[in-house]
Amino acid sequence: MSRNYKRRLERTQERDVALTSLCGINPKYVSGRWNISEVTRIKITDKYSSEWKDPLIEIYRKTSRNQRLRNSAHLYLSFHGKNVDCKELVDCEKDSNAYDIISKHLYIPIINRSILTTSLDRTVVPTTGLERILERIFGRVRVENYVESILVDRLHYFYQDNKRFYRNILDELYNDIANSISKNVKNGVFGSTKLKADIMSDAFKVLNEREKEVLRLRFEDQRTLKECAEIFGVSYRRIRGVESSAIKKLTWQTPYHLIKVLEKPLTDQEILECIKETETRNNRNDLEEKLDLNINYLSCSIKVHSMLKKMKIHTIKDIIKLERTHLLKIRGFGMKSLQELESRLSNMGLSLDCSNNCSL
Repeated sequence: MSRNYKRRLERTQERDVALTSLCGINPKYVSGRWNISEVTRIKITDKYSSEWKDPLIEIYRKTSRNQRLRNSAHLYLSFHGKNVDCKELVDCEKDSNAYDIISKHLYIPIINRSILTTSLDRTVVPTTGLERILERIFGRVRVENYVESILVDRLHYFYQDNKRFYRNILDELYNDIANSISKNVKNGVFGSTKLKADIMSDAFKVLNEREKEVLRLRFEDQRTLKECAEIFGVSYRRIRGVESSAIKKLTWQTPYHLIKVLEKPLTDQEILECIKETETRNNRNDLEEKLDLNINYLSCSIKVHSMLKKMKIHTIKDIIKLERTHLLKIRGFGMKSLQELESRLSNMGLSLDCSNNCSL
């Protein structure tokens, strides 16, 4: 189809123009960004984009002009993996330029403003031994990432709640984020709490007495390597080695939920939920490993083992699907054999006909 203006942009650039315009980005910025006139921008957005039959563009075109910030929320949430309608239409490679512009002009300013208002960058500075050890293990909390995670959650809530995305939605979003940060700080997200101290106390059980004392001197008393070396009567290099060894033990030799849950800023309630979820997942994995074991693992008598083989039973998962009455009807499989099989399963915390309880 012929056009009334001399083409200055490639198709991918025209698509970026249309996409950013349909997401509520300032028209003057869009025109200046691609060095086109306002008339050309309008033609690309309102006329030529309809010729492309692009599914994402077509959906965004249906949004009214005063609700185009909803399109920006859709694109932003899709990039962050949130469950939104037509998420599959967003191509993280093809739409990355539009995403960067939307982030820079709409959402990063909210993140920076929230950090400045709540003085969050000063809040995350460690002040206790526990906080210094966690910083040594996981590094300093990146406040930008933390605030962005809150922004994504709140924006997703607004989107799912079908809020009207007028321009003041950004101010409402900022106020909501700032209140959430203040509330979380009061609840000890970045500070030391009794629960965190108890978790670290359990984690410290993997350390010997010298390693515990070195960590106490280094992170609670904030002694230098040379000062610690004088106390122990060794070289400062030796103290540095003990400290490094202790940190590695805390990171790799403690149960997953004891340390890993403290990596992200969480309230005590969120930590408990995370521990419970991790333990449930670990128990489920342990159960799956048990069920996949061969029947040889049960060490049953030759008679019981042979009977199971004849029934084409190969794994423990196959056994627990069986009913007691069904086994007793099999010729040669009597009560004594049944009791032996049940005893072997009981030692593993399993029983016959428990497939429903095991969520198979």
